Amino acid sequence: GGAITAWLLDNGAVPRLRALVSGERDLALAASSARSLIQPLAFYLCSYMFTQVFVMVGKVFGRRMRPGVALSRELQKVPRAIPALNYLDIKGSTVFESFPSGDAAGAAVFSSALVATASWSPYYACVFAGLSAFGRVYLFAHHVFDVSVGMAIAVACSKLLNGELTGEGPGWWSDHHIGHIFFAVPAFMVAYFGITNHRKPVPKEHQEGSAIAGEESKAKVSKQKW
Repeated sequence: GGAITAWLLDNGAVPRLRALVSGERDLALAASSARSLIQPLAFYLCSYMFTQVFVMVGKVFGRRMRPGVALSRELQKVPRAIPALNYLDIKGSTVFESFPSGDAAGAAVFSSALVATASWSPYYACVFAGLSAFGRVYLFAHHVFDVSVGMAIAVACSKLLNGELTGEGPGWWSDHHIGHIFFAVPAFMVAYFGITNHRKPVPKEHQEGSAIAGEESKAKVSKQKW
């Protein structure tokens, strides 16, 4: 979807529509506005896929249990504004995918893309990424260390892709962003499925549909309340 959008933006389809809707007679101005949209989009897509490869490596081989499961008894006593909105008593392979946080990494990548390509304020970027990280900890989905490492990976990958860590200079990719997307998508899919194939079996007590009777009844009650 991102690659198709990039192609449409660069080949004048969207600029013409924008000019028609907004009444802009200058197609060159409309095309310039469209290019200002595609660069952040392309950079975000490539950075996100690059980041998620490292995130999945950490999840698959780190196998850190989510705090909502590892500390479920202790955390059930913590007063919450919305008690049902948490990661307590979840099942499946996601139980062991606490480290690092993919959602916090995604928010940091999004913020970094806007800072690098759209002159977004770093302060806004920090607030946006920080709120996402806080939310993941608040839901008992991750430890503080998990979200911190996730955001650090995202910022490092964004800076590396932007040439800030290699000396190539910011924006070196901007003239070839469509090619990068078409290359990044299949490369990401191969890497992602290759990494996830190394997942270890989930212990029986954490498999979906195999909950202990008491825990299962609690989950049903929680769902009914929600």
